[in-house]
Amino acid sequence: MGRLRGYPGIGVLLAFLIVFGGVPSRAAGKSRIERMSDSRAVTMAQLIEEIRGVRIVFVGENHGNRDHHKTQLNVIRALRDSGVPVAVGLEMFRSNSQESLDDWVHDRIREADFVRIFDENWSGNYWPAYRDIFEYARVQDIPMVGLNVEQRVVRQVSRGGFSSVDRRNIPPIARVSCDAGEKYRDVLRTAMRNHAGKEAFVRFCEAQMLWDASMAWHLIDFAERNPDRVVVVLAGAFHSWKHGIPERVRARAGDSLPFKVILPVGREDPMSAALTLEEADYLVRSGA
Repeated sequence: MGRLRGYPGIGVLLAFLIVFGGVPSRAAGKSRIERMSDSRAVTMAQLIEEIRGVRIVFVGENHGNRDHHKTQLNVIRALRDSGVPVAVGLEMFRSNSQESLDDWVHDRIREADFVRIFDENWSGNYWPAYRDIFEYARVQDIPMVGLNVEQRVVRQVSRGGFSSVDRRNIPPIARVSCDAGEKYRDVLRTAMRNHAGKEAFVRFCEAQMLWDASMAWHLIDFAERNPDRVVVVLAGAFHSWKHGIPERVRARAGDSLPFKVILPVGREDPMSAALTLEEADYLVRSGA
Protein backbone atom coordinates (compact mmCIF):
# COMPACT_ATOMS: atom_id res chain seq x y z
CA MET A 1 0.00 0.00 0.00
CA GLY A 2 1.42 3.39 -0.94
CA ARG A 3 1.58 6.60 1.00
CA LEU A 4 -1.00 9.39 0.88
CA ARG A 5 0.46 12.76 1.72
CA GLY A 6 -2.11 15.04 3.26
CA TYR A 7 -4.53 12.23 4.04
CA PRO A 8 -6.76 13.21 6.98
CA GLY A 9 -6.13 11.32 10.20
CA ILE A 10 -2.51 10.40 9.59
CA GLY A 11 -2.37 8.40 12.83
CA VAL A 12 -5.15 6.16 11.55
CA LEU A 13 -3.42 5.72 8.21
CA LEU A 14 -0.10 4.91 9.88
CA ALA A 15 -1.72 2.13 11.91
CA PHE A 16 -3.28 0.83 8.70
CA LEU A 17 0.07 0.86 6.89
CA ILE A 18 1.84 -0.96 9.70
CA VAL A 19 -0.68 -3.78 9.45
CA PHE A 20 -0.90 -4.01 5.67
CA GLY A 21 2.37 -3.19 4.05
CA GLY A 22 3.40 0.45 4.00
CA VAL A 23 5.99 0.66 6.76
CA PRO A 24 9.43 -0.85 6.14
CA SER A 25 10.20 -4.02 8.06
CA ARG A 26 12.91 -6.61 7.83
CA ALA A 27 12.44 -10.31 8.37
CA ALA A 28 15.41 -12.63 8.60
CA GLY A 29 16.05 -16.28 7.99
CA LYS A 30 14.72 -18.90 5.59
CA SER A 31 11.19 -18.75 4.22
CA ARG A 32 8.59 -21.51 4.18
CA ILE A 33 5.89 -21.71 1.51
CA GLU A 34 2.61 -23.06 2.86
CA ARG A 35 -0.32 -24.18 0.71
CA MET A 36 -3.50 -22.92 2.37
CA SER A 37 -5.78 -25.68 1.10
CA ASP A 38 -4.07 -28.31 3.26
CA SER A 39 -1.50 -26.35 5.34
CA ARG A 40 1.32 -28.36 3.73
CA ALA A 41 4.75 -26.96 2.97
CA VAL A 42 5.65 -26.86 -0.73
CA THR A 43 8.84 -26.10 -2.59
CA MET A 44 9.14 -23.27 -5.07
CA ALA A 45 9.15 -25.85 -7.87
CA GLN A 46 5.87 -27.31 -6.59
CA LEU A 47 4.36 -23.84 -6.26
CA ILE A 48 5.24 -22.96 -9.85
CA GLU A 49 3.80 -26.21 -11.15
CA GLU A 50 0.54 -25.57 -9.27
CA ILE A 51 0.10 -21.99 -10.52
CA ARG A 52 1.15 -22.53 -14.16
CA GLY A 53 -2.45 -22.52 -15.41
CA VAL A 54 -3.48 -19.14 -14.01
CA ARG A 55 -3.31 -15.74 -15.71
CA ILE A 56 -2.52 -13.55 -12.70
CA VAL A 57 -0.35 -14.23 -9.65
CA PHE A 58 -0.58 -11.73 -6.78
CA VAL A 59 2.52 -11.71 -4.58
CA GLY A 60 1.95 -9.41 -1.61
CA GLU A 61 4.57 -7.47 0.28
CA ASN A 62 5.51 -5.16 3.07
CA HIS A 63 7.16 -2.53 0.92
CA GLY A 64 10.50 -2.23 2.71
CA ASN A 65 10.98 -5.93 3.43
CA ARG A 66 13.71 -7.30 1.17
CA ASP A 67 12.79 -10.90 1.95
CA HIS A 68 9.35 -10.24 0.47
CA HIS A 69 10.92 -8.78 -2.67
CA LYS A 70 13.25 -11.78 -2.89
CA THR A 71 10.18 -14.03 -2.89
CA GLN A 72 8.60 -11.93 -5.63
CA LEU A 73 11.74 -12.15 -7.77
CA ASN A 74 11.98 -15.90 -7.17
CA VAL A 75 8.40 -16.38 -8.39
CA ILE A 76 9.01 -14.24 -11.49
CA ARG A 77 12.28 -16.02 -12.27
CA ALA A 78 10.90 -19.52 -11.65
CA LEU A 79 7.87 -18.93 -13.87
CA ARG A 80 10.07 -17.63 -16.67
CA ASP A 81 12.56 -20.48 -16.28
CA SER A 82 9.67 -22.96 -16.55
CA GLY A 83 8.81 -21.54 -19.96
CA VAL A 84 5.92 -19.28 -18.92
CA PRO A 85 5.92 -15.82 -20.58
CA VAL A 86 5.53 -13.33 -17.74
CA ALA A 87 4.86 -9.66 -17.14
CA VAL A 88 5.10 -7.70 -13.89
CA GLY A 89 2.24 -5.51 -12.64
CA LEU A 90 3.25 -2.75 -10.24
CA GLU A 91 1.35 -0.94 -7.51
CA MET A 92 4.36 1.35 -7.17
CA PHE A 93 3.97 2.88 -10.64
CA ARG A 94 1.08 4.93 -11.96
CA SER A 95 -0.37 4.00 -15.30
CA ASN A 96 0.54 7.43 -16.70
CA SER A 97 4.23 6.57 -16.15
CA GLN A 98 4.03 3.57 -18.50
CA GLU A 99 6.32 5.14 -21.08
CA SER A 100 9.09 5.39 -18.49
CA LEU A 101 8.63 1.75 -17.55
CA ASP A 102 8.86 0.77 -21.22
CA ASP A 103 12.04 2.84 -21.56
CA TRP A 104 13.53 1.01 -18.59
CA VAL A 105 12.69 -2.46 -19.87
CA HIS A 106 14.05 -1.65 -23.34
CA ASP A 107 17.24 -0.06 -21.94
CA ARG A 108 16.44 3.42 -23.27
CA ILE A 109 16.99 5.27 -19.99
CA ARG A 110 19.88 5.52 -17.54
CA GLU A 111 19.34 4.09 -14.08
CA ALA A 112 19.94 7.44 -12.35
CA ASP A 113 17.21 9.08 -14.46
CA PHE A 114 14.83 6.17 -13.92
CA VAL A 115 15.35 6.22 -10.15
CA ARG A 116 14.14 9.83 -10.08
CA ILE A 117 10.96 8.73 -11.87
CA PHE A 118 10.60 5.76 -9.51
CA ASP A 119 10.84 8.08 -6.50
CA GLU A 120 8.22 10.40 -7.99
CA ASN A 121 5.86 7.43 -8.24
CA TRP A 122 6.81 5.74 -4.97
CA SER A 123 8.26 8.00 -2.32
CA GLY A 124 10.25 6.62 0.60
CA ASN A 125 13.65 5.71 -0.86
CA TYR A 126 12.51 2.20 -1.74
CA TRP A 127 14.54 1.75 -4.94
CA PRO A 128 17.29 -0.35 -3.29
CA ALA A 129 14.64 -2.83 -2.08
CA TYR A 130 13.13 -3.20 -5.57
CA ARG A 131 16.23 -2.84 -7.72
CA ASP A 132 16.94 -6.55 -8.26
CA ILE A 133 13.41 -7.09 -9.60
CA PHE A 134 13.62 -4.16 -11.99
CA GLU A 135 17.10 -5.15 -13.14
CA TYR A 136 15.98 -8.73 -13.82
CA ALA A 137 13.02 -7.46 -15.86
CA ARG A 138 15.32 -5.24 -17.90
CA VAL A 139 17.89 -7.96 -18.57
CA GLN A 140 15.19 -10.48 -19.52
CA ASP A 141 13.03 -7.99 -21.45
CA ILE A 142 9.99 -8.68 -19.24
CA PRO A 143 7.15 -6.14 -19.61
CA MET A 144 6.41 -4.07 -16.53
CA VAL A 145 2.97 -2.50 -16.14
CA GLY A 146 2.02 0.54 -14.05
CA LEU A 147 -1.30 -0.15 -12.30
CA ASN A 148 -1.77 2.73 -9.89
CA VAL A 149 -3.74 5.99 -10.11
CA GLU A 150 -2.83 9.50 -9.09
CA GLN A 151 -2.70 9.69 -5.29
CA ARG A 152 -4.44 13.04 -5.40
CA VAL A 153 -7.53 11.23 -6.74
CA VAL A 154 -7.53 8.80 -3.82
CA ARG A 155 -7.07 11.73 -1.42
CA GLN A 156 -10.05 13.46 -3.01
CA VAL A 157 -12.24 10.41 -2.42
CA SER A 158 -11.12 10.24 1.19
CA ARG A 159 -12.22 13.86 1.64
CA GLY A 160 -15.37 14.08 -0.44
CA GLY A 161 -16.36 10.56 -1.40
CA PHE A 162 -16.42 8.99 -4.85
CA SER A 163 -19.09 11.40 -6.08
CA SER A 164 -16.61 14.29 -5.75
CA VAL A 165 -14.11 12.84 -8.24
CA ASP A 166 -13.71 14.08 -11.79
CA ARG A 167 -14.34 10.85 -13.71
CA ARG A 168 -11.86 11.94 -16.37
CA ASN A 169 -9.07 11.30 -13.84
CA ILE A 170 -9.86 7.62 -13.28
CA PRO A 171 -10.28 4.52 -15.46
CA PRO A 172 -13.77 3.94 -16.92
CA ILE A 173 -14.92 1.89 -13.95
CA ALA A 174 -18.43 1.67 -12.58
CA ARG A 175 -19.41 3.69 -9.57
CA VAL A 176 -17.29 2.83 -6.54
CA SER A 177 -19.03 2.21 -3.24
CA CYS A 178 -18.13 0.56 0.05
CA ASP A 179 -19.59 -2.75 -1.13
CA ALA A 180 -16.68 -4.92 -0.02
CA GLY A 181 -17.27 -7.93 2.15
CA GLU A 182 -17.65 -7.72 5.90
CA LYS A 183 -14.08 -8.88 6.55
CA TYR A 184 -12.74 -6.06 4.38
CA ARG A 185 -14.82 -3.52 6.28
CA ASP A 186 -13.82 -5.03 9.63
CA VAL A 187 -10.16 -4.51 8.77
CA LEU A 188 -10.83 -0.87 7.88
CA ARG A 189 -12.75 -0.36 11.12
CA THR A 190 -9.82 -1.79 13.03
CA ALA A 191 -7.46 0.53 11.19
CA MET A 192 -9.62 3.55 12.02
CA ARG A 193 -9.96 2.39 15.63
CA ASN A 194 -13.53 3.69 15.76
CA HIS A 195 -12.18 7.26 15.69
CA ALA A 196 -14.35 8.30 12.76
CA GLY A 197 -18.07 8.61 12.24
CA LYS A 198 -20.10 6.74 9.67
CA GLU A 199 -19.58 9.25 6.84
CA ALA A 200 -15.81 9.39 7.35
CA PHE A 201 -15.65 5.60 7.37
CA VAL A 202 -17.58 5.37 4.09
CA ARG A 203 -15.21 7.89 2.44
CA PHE A 204 -12.19 5.96 3.72
CA CYS A 205 -13.66 2.71 2.43
CA GLU A 206 -14.51 4.24 -0.95
CA ALA A 207 -10.92 5.50 -1.27
CA GLN A 208 -9.58 1.97 -0.75
CA MET A 209 -12.14 0.53 -3.14
CA LEU A 210 -11.24 3.07 -5.81
CA TRP A 211 -7.59 2.20 -5.38
CA ASP A 212 -8.23 -1.53 -5.79
CA ALA A 213 -10.78 -1.12 -8.59
CA SER A 214 -8.50 1.16 -10.61
CA MET A 215 -5.53 -1.17 -10.32
CA ALA A 216 -7.78 -4.08 -11.26
CA TRP A 217 -8.98 -2.18 -14.35
CA HIS A 218 -5.42 -1.52 -15.58
CA LEU A 219 -4.46 -5.12 -14.80
CA ILE A 220 -7.41 -6.59 -16.71
CA ASP A 221 -6.76 -4.25 -19.64
CA PHE A 222 -3.17 -5.46 -19.97
CA ALA A 223 -4.02 -9.13 -19.38
CA GLU A 224 -6.74 -9.13 -22.04
CA ARG A 225 -4.42 -7.47 -24.56
CA ASN A 226 -1.62 -9.96 -23.77
CA PRO A 227 -3.32 -13.36 -23.42
CA ASP A 228 -0.01 -15.21 -23.74
CA ARG A 229 1.42 -13.76 -20.52
CA VAL A 230 1.01 -14.50 -16.83
CA VAL A 231 1.05 -11.24 -14.89
CA VAL A 232 2.84 -11.31 -11.53
CA VAL A 233 1.40 -8.44 -9.48
CA LEU A 234 3.58 -6.78 -6.84
CA ALA A 235 1.42 -4.90 -4.34
CA GLY A 236 0.96 -4.39 -0.63
CA ALA A 237 -0.64 -7.20 1.32
CA PHE A 238 -3.97 -5.41 1.78
CA HIS A 239 -4.27 -4.83 -1.97
CA SER A 240 -3.11 -8.37 -2.77
CA TRP A 241 -5.31 -10.42 -0.44
CA LYS A 242 -8.35 -11.91 -2.16
CA HIS A 243 -10.69 -9.22 -0.80
CA GLY A 244 -8.63 -6.49 -2.50
CA ILE A 245 -7.59 -6.27 -6.16
CA PRO A 246 -8.33 -9.97 -6.83
CA GLU A 247 -12.00 -9.51 -5.87
CA ARG A 248 -12.24 -6.49 -8.19
CA VAL A 249 -10.72 -8.60 -10.99
CA ARG A 250 -13.19 -11.42 -10.33
CA ALA A 251 -16.14 -9.01 -10.25
CA ARG A 252 -15.28 -7.59 -13.69
CA ALA A 253 -13.63 -10.50 -15.53
CA GLY A 254 -15.34 -13.47 -13.91
CA ASP A 255 -13.54 -16.75 -14.55
CA SER A 256 -11.78 -15.51 -17.68
CA LEU A 257 -8.70 -14.43 -15.70
CA PRO A 258 -8.02 -17.08 -13.04
CA PHE A 259 -5.60 -15.98 -10.34
CA LYS A 260 -3.68 -17.17 -7.30
CA VAL A 261 -2.69 -15.14 -4.24
CA ILE A 262 0.60 -15.49 -2.36
CA LEU A 263 0.93 -13.48 0.85
CA PRO A 264 3.95 -12.98 3.10
CA VAL A 265 3.47 -13.47 6.82
CA GLY A 266 5.73 -13.32 9.83
CA ARG A 267 6.04 -12.19 13.38
CA GLU A 268 5.73 -8.57 12.32
CA ASP A 269 2.44 -9.13 10.46
CA PRO A 270 -0.59 -8.84 12.79
CA MET A 271 -2.93 -10.08 10.05
CA SER A 272 -1.17 -13.45 9.80
CA ALA A 273 -3.23 -15.37 12.36
CA ALA A 274 -6.53 -14.51 10.65
CA LEU A 275 -5.58 -15.62 7.13
CA THR A 276 -7.48 -18.52 5.58
CA LEU A 277 -8.07 -19.88 2.08
CA GLU A 278 -10.60 -17.04 1.70
CA GLU A 279 -7.71 -14.57 1.80
CA ALA A 280 -4.79 -16.37 0.12
CA ASP A 281 -3.80 -19.55 -1.70
CA TYR A 282 -0.25 -19.66 -0.35
CA LEU A 283 1.61 -18.08 2.55
CA VAL A 284 5.32 -17.39 2.65
CA ARG A 285 6.45 -17.46 6.26
CA SER A 286 9.63 -15.49 6.90
CA GLY A 287 12.08 -16.84 9.42
CA ALA A 288 10.51 -20.29 9.31
